[in-house]
Parts: sequence; C-alpha cells; structure tokens
Amino acid sequence: GEDSPRHAAEYMSKAARLLVKLQMYDEAADAIRREIGMYQDIKYYQSLGRLTVALVLVQLARGDQVAAEKAFKEWGNFCEAPEVQTLEILLQAYDNEDADAARAALNSPFIKHMDVEYAKLARGLPLPQQEYAIPPAGVRANAAESYVSPNASKVTGQATVEAEVNHTKNEVSETSQSTEKMVEKKSEVAPPPKPTQKREEDDYEEGLC
Repeated sequence: GEDSPRHAAEYMSKAARLLVKLQMYDEAADAIRREIGMYQDIKYYQSLGRLTVALVLVQLARGDQVAAEKAFKEWGNFCEAPEVQTLEILLQAYDNEDADAARAALNSPFIKHMDVEYAKLARGLPLPQQEYAIPPAGVRANAAESYVSPNASKVTGQATVEAEVNHTKNEVSETSQSTEKMVEKKSEVAPPPKPTQKREEDDYEEGLC
C-alpha cells in the first residue's frame, strides 16, 4: 500500500523462509525468485548473492539440478568470491555424483551462517549418490573381480593332460581285465572225457575164443 518495493521484498523473504520450513520447495523457489526481482527493481544488489545461494539450495532440495545450475548462471555474478567458489564446487559435486565434495561444500561457513531455515535445509539436503543397474541375484554391486592367479592357466593345462592320461590308463586296464575274464571263463568249461580205452579192452576180451 505504501509502494515500497523493499518492504515488499522483506515480506516475500519471510514468506520464502516459512515455505522452506514447511518443505514446500516449489512455492519457496517462486517466492525467492520474486524477492530477487524486487531487489533488482530497486537496484538493491547487496542481498542477491545470499538469495542466489538460497535458491540453489531450494532447487537441489526439489531434486532439480538443472534449475539450480540455471539460477547460478543467471545471478551468480552478484555473489561474492567465497559464495561463487562454494556453489561451483557444490554443483560440480552433484554433476560428478561426489557425496564427499558436496558435503564439504554444504559445510562451508557462510552457508552455516545463513538464515536458520536455509542452514537447516543445507544440513538435510540429500547428497548425490551414484546409481547402478540392479545386479543379478548373488552379485554384489561394485564388488571387485575375483582374484585369478597368473599360474591358473598352467595348472589348468596340466590338470587336463593328467586327466587324459588317467582316462587312457583306465581304458587299457578295463580292456586287460575283460580279456583275463574271458580266458578264465573258457578255462572253466572243459570238454567231457572220452571213454575210449575201456571200450576197446572190453571188445578185445569178448573176441577171444
């Protein structure tokens, strides 16, 4: 009513912080952009760096990394050197899915000393994680390959040769045993004796007069 853009921006800032506290991040992002526009209208640039950091955090909380990068490109020139460096590290960490680098950037001093709602948002921001395809059953994702000894091929070759030699020996042994069994069976079956001598003697005795 008093036509004071600066007062309107302050009220919009309070609304944005309340929306962040309620985890209504879509509405919070819109409120922060409107707040930035109001400060640009009155050429009050001192707060734009802080608001750019806040908007990047809210966009990451929404899961929209593209929008976070767009906000940094659009208003990053209003940020101070430490803010620029931290945001570059943070966005690069999300690009590379580097959780450690993202955590280090979110723990920077100026983010910790932002408004309470934004500092809490930074502490609870989901860190980037690498995504992997679902492995087959029994296969652990990111597992190292099984160790294979450099002598494995030699051992395998030697085992193959030994197996072939043993197989040949077994075949020869089985053939020899079969031959011996056949000989034994033949020797067990003997022809019946021929009663020739007794018969001739009887014929001779009957023939004498």
